[in-house]
Amino acid sequence: MLNFSQKFFTTALLLVVFLIAISSVNAQEQKFSAKYNISYDVSVDGVTEVTENIQLKNLTDKFFPSNFSLIVPGSEIFDTQASDSQGKLEMQTMKEKAGTKLIVKFTNQQIIGIGKEYSFILKFKDKGISKKLGEVWSIRVPKITQQTQVDNFSLRLSVPTSFGDPDYMSPAPAKTDESGGRIIFIFEGDPALQSGISAIFGQSLDYSFEASYSLKNNSIFPKFLSIPLMLSSNHQKTLIENISPRPENSEVDGEGNSLAFFKLNPGEMQEIKVSGHIKTYLTSLKKEFLSNVKSGYYLEENKYWTKNNPVIKDKLSEILKGKENFSSLQKAKEIDKFVSNFLRFDSSRVEKGDFLRLGSLTAINNPEKALTAEFVDLEIALLRSAGIPARQIIGFALPQGGKPFSYHNSSLHSWVEFYDSDLGWVIADPSWENTTGGAALFNFNDLTHLGLAGFSGENKFILPDKIEAKIVEKEVEEKKGAELDIKIDSEILSGFPAYAKIKITNLGNATFPESELKVDTSKILLQRKDQEPQVTILTRTPEIPPFGSIEYDLSLKTGAIWNSYQDAFQVNFAGATDTRIITVKPLLFYKIFTVEIFGALTMIMLFYVLTLLIHYRTYKKD
Repeated sequence: MLNFSQKFFTTALLLVVFLIAISSVNAQEQKFSAKYNISYDVSVDGVTEVTENIQLKNLTDKFFPSNFSLIVPGSEIFDTQASDSQGKLEMQTMKEKAGTKLIVKFTNQQIIGIGKEYSFILKFKDKGISKKLGEVWSIRVPKITQQTQVDNFSLRLSVPTSFGDPDYMSPAPAKTDESGGRIIFIFEGDPALQSGISAIFGQSLDYSFEASYSLKNNSIFPKFLSIPLMLSSNHQKTLIENISPRPENSEVDGEGNSLAFFKLNPGEMQEIKVSGHIKTYLTSLKKEFLSNVKSGYYLEENKYWTKNNPVIKDKLSEILKGKENFSSLQKAKEIDKFVSNFLRFDSSRVEKGDFLRLGSLTAINNPEKALTAEFVDLEIALLRSAGIPARQIIGFALPQGGKPFSYHNSSLHSWVEFYDSDLGWVIADPSWENTTGGAALFNFNDLTHLGLAGFSGENKFILPDKIEAKIVEKEVEEKKGAELDIKIDSEILSGFPAYAKIKITNLGNATFPESELKVDTSKILLQRKDQEPQVTILTRTPEIPPFGSIEYDLSLKTGAIWNSYQDAFQVNFAGATDTRIITVKPLLFYKIFTVEIFGALTMIMLFYVLTLLIHYRTYKKD
């Protein structure tokens, strides 16, 4: 259920996918080699002029290429032209589901004979290579998927100096230069050939959003239903401004999800609106420490992630053969590269509405039937089998552009996060890499992946029906604050049970961090469930999401029934202090007790007198 729709893929793919199709070539045997010299010149308005200088070399005396074709996703290609040394070449443009197909026909000359070479130039302009997102520029150039032997490869990327220096670029360029108001990056050989080029000019992006949820209680009893609020994670900060109607409470679960709870009566339906702001970050905000217990949890096997299956283990051994001494990050990269190249996205399943989740084992045995979930499941199974903690993130990946966008449940996307001891949680999106022509999304956040919730495979929360979001230029202020509500009697009876309730409510728009609750007295003993009574209680409080609260109940032990004293009940939480003075009164001097004793004695005297009168009358009659 958690996969891109076909419409999403045809509009969100940002990269040029080169699919060289030489009609006379047998794919099982190389008949030609090629040299590539490609330039991408990005203008200040984001339009990219692409110039490809390609030289084909005949490796046999029996074949010659008759045409060259490439598929460019989307419909943002224009001004196409091709030529060789003898002049213009005939070109054909076709619209396909995957985008725009360009076909160059080699009608001017043929290269027959071993060692013969043929050179031609292909030019076009593309509005999809570079996009401006608020104040951020994002550029993605894919790898070339070639069917020929590559003898030489070089790529030149040129951007205006107004873009500034890139905050992220992968792979690293072999050379950087500046000339004529432009920054020029030169890429050569395998690094650029084996992967696409990603460049981001900017550190963060701000969004506003509104999510809609539909809740219904089909039970015959009242029921609590939960919805996930947008994630706050290492690469994303979420501020919740409003939840309507207000939830009963909200809390953070074991996956780090902020869940809001609503109570519904039998047969009741509710429409929930959640609005707020999201800030995404290029690099991790913090390095999260993963305990041994948590690490073990993210290494477990389940029905989707069959890490112990022999087929999965054998494939992992094949992937990491000769790389056993690699670091966890290097191993994860090899696994990610394998999954993104091995599986094939099956758009026919989307057309049929077939979103049945197949799991890792079925995915590896049926690589041509994959949707986004299968990419995620196979990668997590392989990572966990390699001893690398991994989890699934559900969210949505935005097409590049500054316009508002709207996503429905069927458009929700998912990707992988794995844990590295040096970096913390690291993002990897194998299906994104596969469907964008090999432009890796590994070990960085492209600022357009917005996380909704972590998924363990067993979560029971309800996902949104619709999410609307847009990029905003003004950063929203984070508001922090918590309220202490203490319920305790100012006078209590010595020797008898007494209780206190402490409620902490998050008043801010961000998750209130873990903190410490300290309760002090000098004489009254304090006791929580399953703990020994003491005058000081320290409690580590969990994270509290917006619109959330936590409660603590304490029992008060005052000593013998004749004790009489005053004590200070002091509560300290996150730098705030609240003190209540409690008067402990002995049983004999407690006003209610005095009235009760006097009343009881009076009743006893009346009963005694009545008994004597009855006895006297009975005796007199006899």
